[in-house]
Order: sequence, then C-alpha cells, then structure tokens
Amino acid sequence: MADGGLWADQERAKKVVAEVKNLKRWLEPYHALRKRVGDGRELAELVEAESHMDLALHRQLEDEAEQIAVQLETLELQTMLQGPDDARDALLTIHPGAGGTESQDWAEMLVRMYTRWAERHGFAVSVLDLVEGEEAGIKAAEIEIRGEYAYGLLKAEKGVHRLVRISPFDSQ
Repeated sequence: MADGGLWADQERAKKVVAEVKNLKRWLEPYHALRKRVGDGRELAELVEAESHMDLALHRQLEDEAEQIAVQLETLELQTMLQGPDDARDALLTIHPGAGGTESQDWAEMLVRMYTRWAERHGFAVSVLDLVEGEEAGIKAAEIEIRGEYAYGLLKAEKGVHRLVRISPFDSQ
C-alpha cells in the first residue's frame, strides 16, 4: 500500500485494500492470542516459583487460561470460515412444506428461533417478507441477517427441517 503508483489504479487499489483488511482480520487476533499465551506462561512461572501457594494468583492463572481458551475457539471458528462468501451477510428463506397448519406453525417457530439466535450473536435482523398462514403460522418468510460471518455460520442450515411431536400417550 506504500507504493505511490498503487493509487493511480483505483480498481487495483480497492483489491489491495480489501486484501490487507482480510489479512489484518487474521493477524491481529493471532498476535493478540500469542501475546496472551506468553503472558499466561509468565504468570504460570510466577505461580510455580512461589514457595507458598498464593490462592489469588492461582485463581488469576485459571481465569487467564479460560479466557485464552475462549479466544482460541474464536480463532479456530474463523479458520473454518474461509469460504469466499463466509464473511458476508445471510438471506434466510423459510417455506413450510406439506403438513398444512402444523408445518406453517413449525415455520413460524423456525423464524423465531433463527431471529433469537442471530440477535444473541450480535447480528442485525430484518424481516424482509412474511406471509401469514390462514389459521396459524406462516406461509413464507424471508429474513436478512447482517454481520460478519453470518453466511458462514448459517450455510449449513440449508435443507429440510422437520418437527416431530411425540405424545406421552404414544408409548403406552
């Protein structure tokens, strides 16, 4: 990006800037995790060196290890989401199949479940289209889920989802 000639070609400059952003999205969390692991090792050495067991220091080390594990899981998830579209927003469409009111009711439950999941994970949710059923549930829904890696996290949800209701009297 320091090359002065880069900015003369706007299209090439956009591609280079996008690539740099993508690389930073990988490198910054990695370097932060490495630093944290190094700090954790130093803390572990300090705990080991103490002749008497300092309980507060030991708890601090355990907390640090837990936070490192969470950060590592996040980095591992990012590693799995490397597809060309994984970092994009998602468009989720739900259509009930055969089953009448029952399947329309199930489709409405799916809309609520996906909406709540997205909100809990910090995604912005917009209902673009919703067609109500005559008696209950919905006939169709289209939901936009915006946020980093929304598509990557939701792409495995394609296909047919079925609901089976089991009555307590079925086993008798």
